[in-house]
Amino acid sequence: MKFVQQFLSTTALSLFALNALAMPTTPATKEDAQALAAKAAAHVKKVGFEQAVKDFTTDQAAWGLASRDKLVYVYAYDYNGVVLAHSVNGAVVGKELLGIKDPDGKTPIADSVKKAKAGGGFVEFKWSSPATKKIARGAAFTVPIDGKNAYIAAHAVLE
Repeated sequence: MKFVQQFLSTTALSLFALNALAMPTTPATKEDAQALAAKAAAHVKKVGFEQAVKDFTTDQAAWGLASRDKLVYVYAYDYNGVVLAHSVNGAVVGKELLGIKDPDGKTPIADSVKKAKAGGGFVEFKWSSPATKKIARGAAFTVPIDGKNAYIAAHAVLE
């Protein structure tokens, strides 16, 4: 039994290390964000919102950073600012972040909710880069989800 626990622990650490090594460091573009948001929206239509939200957080092969060559990722929020899915940081799922501010005082989640309610589009703000853990300029493309009071978005780290 102890061997199995050690094996699983070692395997989990190895997979984490491989994922970290495979993380892209190349900045993305706003067009990359828009394209990934369109892909995520198509996934929602194909499998349904509930399944897509699960996939965005858990299916790292399809939605995680290791599956890309640029720093662009997917997440979903409801209109109250609660994280429903996050392809880079699953630990934030279930947390309400509506009032969070970037270093310039912008409210990226509240601004994204407003943009999604208005039909979707780009919101620019500064956020921590998953690759460097430093604050970087970024842009998210939001797509409202009909009938769900929620949106999906793809965030591109621009620098």
